[in-house]
Amino acid sequence: MTIENANSKSPELSFEDVLKVLPIPGEPLPLHYLSRLSDIDPAHLGELQKIWPDIPDHRRLEIIREVELVSKSNYLLSFQTLCQFIMNDHAPLVREVAIRTLWEYDDTSLVAIFLNLLETDQDVDVRVALITALGKYVYLGEIDKIPPEILNLIVDRLRGFASGTKATIVKRRALESLGYSGNAAVPGLIDEAYRSGKDDLVCSALVAMGRSANPRWGSIVLNELTSDSPEVCIEAIKAAGELELQDGTETLINFLDHEDSDIRMAAIWALSHIGGKGVAEVLEELLEHTEDDIEAELITEALDNLVFTEDIELFSLIELGDDEGDGEQLNHDLLDHTADEDTIH
Repeated sequence: MTIENANSKSPELSFEDVLKVLPIPGEPLPLHYLSRLSDIDPAHLGELQKIWPDIPDHRRLEIIREVELVSKSNYLLSFQTLCQFIMNDHAPLVREVAIRTLWEYDDTSLVAIFLNLLETDQDVDVRVALITALGKYVYLGEIDKIPPEILNLIVDRLRGFASGTKATIVKRRALESLGYSGNAAVPGLIDEAYRSGKDDLVCSALVAMGRSANPRWGSIVLNELTSDSPEVCIEAIKAAGELELQDGTETLINFLDHEDSDIRMAAIWALSHIGGKGVAEVLEELLEHTEDDIEAELITEALDNLVFTEDIELFSLIELGDDEGDGEQLNHDLLDHTADEDTIH
C-alpha cells in the first residue's frame, strides 16, 4: 500500500463508504480510508462489529496488517480502540497482528487486558505477542513511568512463564521481557538460560543481559562475541552495544568486514552505542565504500546515534566535573572536542 501524505480524515468520505470497502478482498485501503478507523467512536465501532465476523479471514488479516503498517509510520493516527476490539478475533494470526500494533501505545489500561488474555488464549504466537508487549511496561516501570504495583504484577506473571515448562518460545520471550527488570530473581533466570547450553535460550539470555544495563554480564557477553553460532554472536554484539562495553570495540570493528551482513549491521549499531575514539572515522569510511543502500542508511543512522551517545557522555562528565570542582576544565575539553568534530566532518 502506498501511504498518502494526508494525515486527516477526508470530509468527503463517510464511514458507510469505508464499511462497503472493508469486506472486499484485495481492495486497496488508502490512508484516507484507514484514517476513518483512527480514534473510532463507539457508534462507528458498533457498526464495524456487526459486519466484522462476516468478512473473510484473509481480508481481516489484510486490514489489520495495513493498520499495523500505518500505525508505525503515522503517529497522528491512533488505532488503539480498533485493535482492542480486533485482538478478540477468532483467527489467531489476526489477534497476533492486532496485539503487535498495540505495542505502539503506552496506555497502562492495556496491561490488565494483556494479562487477562494470557490467561485464556492458548495460541503460542498470540501469547508471545502479549508477553513481548508486556516487556515494554516492565521497562516503563523501571524508569518510574507506571505504578510499582502494576510493574510487580507484570513481573510476577512473566517470571511464571520464564521458569515454567511452557513452549520454549514463550519461555524465551518472557525472559527477554524480564531483562528490563531489577527484580532480584531475574539474574538467576538469565543465568539458568545461559547455562542451558541451548543456542536459542543462550540468545534470549544475551538479550536479557543487554536490556539489564547490569555490568555483571560484561565478561559473558564479550566471550560470546567469538561464538561459532551466528545467532548467538549477533545477540552478543547487540548486548555489547546496549551495555556499552568498550572492551569489545576492537572485535566489533573487525566484524565490519564480516561476510554475514546481519553480523555487520549488528556491529555497526552496537558501535554507535559504545562510541569512543576512532569509531566515527571507521563508520564514515565504511559509509564511503559501501554499495549497499540498506547498509548505507543504517550507517547514517548509526553516525547520528553516535553523536547523541558521545554528547550524553560528555555532558555526564561535565556534571561529574562540576561535582568535583573541575567543571571549568571539562568545559574547556568539551570545546576542544567540538573543534575536533568540526575538523573530522
